Amino acid sequence: MHRVRCLLFGVLMLLALGSFAASSASATSSTSVLLLPGDVFPVLFSSLPSDQPNNRIESELQNAAGTLKGLGFLIQGDITSPTGGLYEVLFLEVEEVTNKVRCNTAGDGTGEVLVPHAGFHIVHDINSLSGIAFLFLVPEFIITCGTTRVKILGHVLALVEGLPASGFILQLILAHLHCSATLGEPEDKHYWTSLLSSELEAKLEANFGTGLRKACEEIKGKIHIDFSKMIEFMNP
Repeated sequence: MHRVRCLLFGVLMLLALGSFAASSASATSSTSVLLLPGDVFPVLFSSLPSDQPNNRIESELQNAAGTLKGLGFLIQGDITSPTGGLYEVLFLEVEEVTNKVRCNTAGDGTGEVLVPHAGFHIVHDINSLSGIAFLFLVPEFIITCGTTRVKILGHVLALVEGLPASGFILQLILAHLHCSATLGEPEDKHYWTSLLSSELEAKLEANFGTGLRKACEEIKGKIHIDFSKMIEFMNP
Protein backbone atom coordinates (compact mmCIF):
# COMPACT_ATOMS: atom_id res chain seq x y z
CA MET A 1 0.00 0.00 0.00
CA HIS A 2 2.91 2.35 0.64
CA ARG A 3 3.95 2.08 -3.00
CA VAL A 4 0.56 3.19 -4.31
CA ARG A 5 0.78 6.37 -2.23
CA CYS A 6 4.21 7.37 -3.56
CA LEU A 7 4.19 8.30 -7.26
CA LEU A 8 7.39 9.39 -8.97
CA PHE A 9 6.41 11.37 -12.04
CA GLY A 10 9.42 13.27 -13.49
CA VAL A 11 11.08 10.93 -16.00
CA LEU A 12 7.97 8.76 -16.31
CA MET A 13 5.96 11.70 -17.61
CA LEU A 14 8.34 12.18 -20.52
CA LEU A 15 8.36 8.49 -21.38
CA ALA A 16 4.63 7.91 -21.07
CA LEU A 17 3.43 11.01 -22.86
CA GLY A 18 6.13 11.39 -25.50
CA SER A 19 4.67 8.78 -27.82
CA PHE A 20 1.28 10.52 -27.70
CA ALA A 21 2.51 14.00 -28.57
CA ALA A 22 2.48 13.47 -32.32
CA SER A 23 -1.15 12.32 -32.40
CA SER A 24 -2.54 14.96 -30.01
CA ALA A 25 -3.96 18.12 -31.54
CA SER A 26 -4.01 21.46 -29.74
CA ALA A 27 -6.47 22.05 -26.92
CA THR A 28 -8.78 23.84 -29.37
CA SER A 29 -9.43 20.69 -31.42
CA SER A 30 -8.93 17.86 -28.90
CA THR A 31 -10.68 16.81 -25.73
CA SER A 32 -8.86 18.66 -22.97
CA VAL A 33 -8.88 20.01 -19.41
CA LEU A 34 -9.08 23.66 -18.38
CA LEU A 35 -8.04 25.11 -15.01
CA LEU A 36 -9.21 28.18 -13.15
CA PRO A 37 -7.21 31.37 -13.87
CA GLY A 38 -3.95 31.29 -11.93
CA ASP A 39 -3.96 27.49 -11.41
CA VAL A 40 -1.27 25.32 -13.01
CA PHE A 41 -0.75 21.64 -13.65
CA PRO A 42 -0.36 19.07 -12.19
CA VAL A 43 -3.79 18.28 -10.74
CA LEU A 44 -3.70 15.36 -8.32
CA PHE A 45 -6.55 12.86 -8.33
CA SER A 46 -7.52 9.71 -6.43
CA SER A 47 -10.41 7.36 -5.88
CA LEU A 48 -11.39 6.26 -2.37
CA PRO A 49 -9.05 7.25 0.46
CA SER A 50 -6.38 4.64 1.21
CA ASP A 51 -7.93 3.97 4.64
CA GLN A 52 -11.45 3.43 3.26
CA PRO A 53 -12.73 0.25 5.00
CA ASN A 54 -15.47 -0.65 2.52
CA ASN A 55 -13.64 -0.73 -0.79
CA ARG A 56 -15.51 -3.69 -2.28
CA ILE A 57 -15.40 -2.85 -6.00
CA GLU A 58 -15.38 -6.09 -8.00
CA SER A 59 -13.02 -6.50 -10.95
CA GLU A 60 -12.52 -9.26 -13.51
CA LEU A 61 -9.88 -9.74 -16.20
CA GLN A 62 -11.45 -11.92 -18.90
CA ASN A 63 -9.41 -13.90 -21.43
CA ALA A 64 -10.04 -17.05 -23.46
CA ALA A 65 -7.26 -18.85 -21.53
CA GLY A 66 -8.11 -17.71 -18.00
CA THR A 67 -9.83 -15.28 -15.66
CA LEU A 68 -8.63 -13.18 -12.73
CA LYS A 69 -11.13 -11.80 -10.22
CA GLY A 70 -10.52 -9.15 -7.59
CA LEU A 71 -12.30 -7.35 -4.77
CA GLY A 72 -11.09 -3.82 -4.11
CA PHE A 73 -9.80 -1.10 -6.43
CA LEU A 74 -7.71 2.06 -5.91
CA ILE A 75 -6.52 4.60 -8.47
CA GLN A 76 -4.48 7.77 -8.14
CA GLY A 77 -2.33 9.98 -10.31
CA ASP A 78 -1.73 13.42 -11.80
CA ILE A 79 -3.20 15.31 -14.73
CA THR A 80 0.05 16.82 -16.01
CA SER A 81 -1.21 18.58 -19.17
CA PRO A 82 -4.53 19.56 -20.80
CA THR A 83 -4.72 16.19 -22.59
CA GLY A 84 -3.46 13.61 -20.10
CA GLY A 85 -1.16 12.57 -17.31
CA LEU A 86 -0.02 9.63 -15.21
CA TYR A 87 -1.84 7.07 -13.10
CA GLU A 88 -1.34 4.02 -10.90
CA VAL A 89 -3.91 1.32 -10.05
CA LEU A 90 -3.99 -1.25 -7.27
CA PHE A 91 -6.32 -4.28 -7.44
CA LEU A 92 -6.99 -6.12 -4.17
CA GLU A 93 -7.84 -9.75 -3.33
CA VAL A 94 -7.01 -10.93 -6.86
CA GLU A 95 -7.46 -14.65 -7.56
CA GLU A 96 -6.99 -16.89 -10.58
CA VAL A 97 -10.43 -18.45 -10.96
CA THR A 98 -9.67 -21.94 -12.33
CA ASN A 99 -7.14 -22.97 -9.68
CA LYS A 100 -8.42 -20.71 -6.87
CA VAL A 101 -4.93 -19.28 -6.36
CA ARG A 102 -4.22 -15.78 -5.05
CA CYS A 103 -2.18 -13.53 -7.35
CA ASN A 104 0.24 -10.65 -6.92
CA THR A 105 2.76 -8.48 -8.72
CA ALA A 106 6.44 -8.58 -7.74
CA GLY A 107 7.08 -7.00 -4.33
CA ASP A 108 3.39 -6.75 -3.40
CA GLY A 109 1.34 -8.66 -0.84
CA THR A 110 -0.77 -11.72 -1.52
CA GLY A 111 -3.77 -10.78 -3.65
CA GLU A 112 -2.37 -7.34 -4.55
CA VAL A 113 -1.86 -6.49 -8.23
CA LEU A 114 -0.22 -3.13 -8.87
CA VAL A 115 -0.33 -1.84 -12.46
CA PRO A 116 3.01 -0.05 -13.10
CA HIS A 117 3.12 3.76 -13.34
CA ALA A 118 1.85 4.65 -16.79
CA GLY A 119 0.22 7.38 -18.84
CA PHE A 120 -3.40 8.11 -19.69
CA HIS A 121 -4.97 10.36 -22.32
CA ILE A 122 -8.23 12.27 -22.27
CA VAL A 123 -10.07 11.32 -25.46
CA HIS A 124 -13.44 11.63 -27.19
CA ASP A 125 -15.95 8.78 -27.16
CA ILE A 126 -19.40 9.09 -28.72
CA ASN A 127 -20.77 6.35 -26.44
CA SER A 128 -20.36 8.55 -23.37
CA LEU A 129 -23.10 11.07 -22.61
CA SER A 130 -20.37 13.58 -21.84
CA GLY A 131 -18.31 12.56 -24.86
CA ILE A 132 -15.32 12.18 -22.52
CA ALA A 133 -13.27 9.04 -21.90
CA PHE A 134 -9.93 8.20 -20.31
CA LEU A 135 -7.59 5.96 -22.30
CA PHE A 136 -5.30 4.16 -19.83
CA LEU A 137 -2.04 2.83 -21.24
CA VAL A 138 -1.11 -0.53 -19.69
CA PRO A 139 2.64 -1.25 -19.93
CA GLU A 140 3.74 -4.86 -20.14
CA PHE A 141 3.89 -6.44 -16.67
CA ILE A 142 3.61 -9.85 -15.02
CA ILE A 143 1.04 -11.13 -12.51
CA THR A 144 2.04 -14.30 -10.62
CA CYS A 145 -0.71 -16.73 -9.58
CA GLY A 146 0.97 -19.75 -7.96
CA THR A 147 2.90 -21.42 -10.80
CA THR A 148 1.10 -19.39 -13.48
CA ARG A 149 2.61 -16.17 -14.81
CA VAL A 150 0.17 -13.88 -16.62
CA LYS A 151 1.54 -11.15 -18.91
CA ILE A 152 -0.68 -8.09 -19.49
CA LEU A 153 -0.29 -5.16 -21.90
CA GLY A 154 -2.31 -2.76 -24.06
CA HIS A 155 -4.95 -0.07 -23.48
CA VAL A 156 -8.18 0.25 -21.50
CA LEU A 157 -10.94 2.76 -22.25
CA ALA A 158 -13.11 4.13 -19.42
CA LEU A 159 -16.10 6.37 -20.13
CA VAL A 160 -16.86 9.38 -17.92
CA GLU A 161 -20.25 10.09 -16.35
CA GLY A 162 -21.69 12.81 -14.17
CA LEU A 163 -20.27 15.90 -15.87
CA PRO A 164 -22.37 19.08 -16.12
CA ALA A 165 -22.97 20.60 -19.55
CA SER A 166 -20.41 23.26 -18.62
CA GLY A 167 -18.59 24.49 -15.54
CA PHE A 168 -15.83 23.44 -13.21
CA ILE A 169 -15.92 20.32 -11.04
CA LEU A 170 -13.99 18.68 -8.20
CA GLN A 171 -15.25 15.14 -8.85
CA LEU A 172 -16.22 12.88 -11.75
CA ILE A 173 -17.28 9.27 -12.22
CA LEU A 174 -15.31 6.74 -14.24
CA ALA A 175 -17.82 4.20 -15.47
CA HIS A 176 -18.57 1.66 -18.15
CA LEU A 177 -15.52 -0.56 -17.93
CA HIS A 178 -17.56 -3.52 -19.11
CA CYS A 179 -17.04 -6.60 -21.25
CA SER A 180 -19.29 -7.61 -24.12
CA ALA A 181 -20.90 -11.00 -24.72
CA THR A 182 -17.83 -11.93 -26.80
CA LEU A 183 -15.11 -13.29 -24.52
CA GLY A 184 -12.18 -10.91 -24.25
CA GLU A 185 -13.96 -8.04 -26.02
CA PRO A 186 -14.78 -4.79 -24.17
CA GLU A 187 -18.24 -3.35 -24.63
CA ASP A 188 -16.70 -0.07 -25.74
CA LYS A 189 -13.29 0.32 -27.38
CA HIS A 190 -13.48 3.07 -30.05
CA TYR A 191 -12.25 6.61 -29.45
CA TRP A 192 -10.82 9.72 -31.13
CA THR A 193 -7.92 11.90 -30.02
CA SER A 194 -9.11 15.05 -31.81
CA LEU A 195 -11.44 16.41 -34.46
CA LEU A 196 -8.76 15.73 -37.05
CA SER A 197 -8.02 12.13 -36.11
CA SER A 198 -9.51 8.90 -37.43
CA GLU A 199 -11.27 6.37 -35.21
CA LEU A 200 -8.88 4.39 -33.01
CA GLU A 201 -9.36 1.18 -31.04
CA ALA A 202 -8.25 0.32 -27.52
CA LYS A 203 -6.87 -3.20 -27.21
CA LEU A 204 -5.89 -5.11 -24.07
CA GLU A 205 -4.06 -8.46 -24.28
CA ALA A 206 -3.18 -11.19 -21.77
CA ASN A 207 -0.97 -14.26 -21.95
CA PHE A 208 -1.83 -17.08 -19.52
CA GLY A 209 0.91 -19.26 -20.98
CA THR A 210 -0.72 -20.00 -24.33
CA GLY A 211 0.23 -16.80 -26.14
CA LEU A 212 -1.22 -13.30 -26.20
CA ARG A 213 -4.99 -13.19 -26.62
CA LYS A 214 -7.58 -10.45 -26.45
CA ALA A 215 -8.56 -9.51 -22.91
CA CYS A 216 -11.15 -7.32 -21.24
CA GLU A 217 -11.22 -5.64 -17.83
CA GLU A 218 -14.63 -5.58 -16.12
CA ILE A 219 -15.23 -3.17 -13.24
CA LYS A 220 -18.54 -3.89 -11.50
CA GLY A 221 -19.33 -0.46 -10.15
CA LYS A 222 -18.55 3.19 -10.66
CA ILE A 223 -15.33 4.83 -9.54
CA HIS A 224 -15.65 8.28 -8.00
CA ILE A 225 -12.56 10.40 -8.70
CA ASP A 226 -11.67 13.44 -6.57
CA PHE A 227 -9.38 16.23 -7.85
CA SER A 228 -7.08 18.58 -5.95
CA LYS A 229 -8.13 21.57 -8.09
CA MET A 230 -11.22 22.70 -9.96
CA ILE A 231 -11.17 21.49 -13.57
CA GLU A 232 -13.40 21.71 -16.62
CA PHE A 233 -13.48 19.32 -19.58
CA MET A 234 -13.65 20.82 -23.05
CA ASN A 235 -15.02 18.54 -25.76
CA PRO A 236 -14.86 19.71 -29.40
